[in-house]
Amino acid sequence: MSISGDDVTIEEGVEVDPSARIHAREIRLGYGTKIGARCIIGPCERFVTGDHCMIGHDSKLLAAGGYDIGDYVTLHNHLFSNGGARCRIGHNVWIGQNCILNVDADLTIGNGVGIGTYSSVWTHARHGEALEGCLISKSAPVTLEDDVWIVGCYTSISPGVLLGERAVVLPGSVVTHDVVKGDVVAGCPAKKMDMKFYEELTSEEKWERLKAFAKEFGGPVTIDVLNQQLHMGDGEKRTTFDLTTKTYNKQRTPLEVEFMRFLLYAKARFVPR
Repeated sequence: MSISGDDVTIEEGVEVDPSARIHAREIRLGYGTKIGARCIIGPCERFVTGDHCMIGHDSKLLAAGGYDIGDYVTLHNHLFSNGGARCRIGHNVWIGQNCILNVDADLTIGNGVGIGTYSSVWTHARHGEALEGCLISKSAPVTLEDDVWIVGCYTSISPGVLLGERAVVLPGSVVTHDVVKGDVVAGCPAKKMDMKFYEELTSEEKWERLKAFAKEFGGPVTIDVLNQQLHMGDGEKRTTFDLTTKTYNKQRTPLEVEFMRFLLYAKARFVPR
């Protein structure tokens, strides 16, 4: 294991495979984070992860501007990321194996985003010879807002694209234009489909589902019906999951971590407040 930087913080429970290398000016590995065999991270400006992240074996994160990664983020094996700008990844993100995250311009990935295997996100398009009159040479930031779902595999996101909150991209698509919040797109180039991936739920219906999840979990959970909250633990170490804000007060207790892992990624996603 090789970790080198000017400002290095490693929280409790971190596991870095001996064959991994991390080189950044600022390094912070959050509580319980795991980095797999033969991973290469940097050299870059900063590499900061939240708690309970996993970076799979043989991944390479090489963007010079660095990475800011939230809690409970899974980056599966053989991820490749490079470029000169900065990548920001929110909480509860899942990215499948063999994906490409290009960071020639800034790349922003919101909370709860899911990206299927063998997919690629590009912030640049450049190869044709300018001397011979090529018209395509572009770098532009890409943003995937909260809860974007890139389904399945073999999808490509083009430079400058914004995918709105809860946008869904079906397998094998090439996305060349912005996608409006909640739209489902497919094809090459991707076009809007007449499909729905979400139903409208009332606050009470969501509460009933959350209570059912708590019952299925089976742990010592207290239900606050009036405020639509779940409580775990006592005193200063009590964790409260608030449905109205989809947040929780992170305490890092074993019960809290177990419940979060039970919910993720498809039952419910809460972010720390």
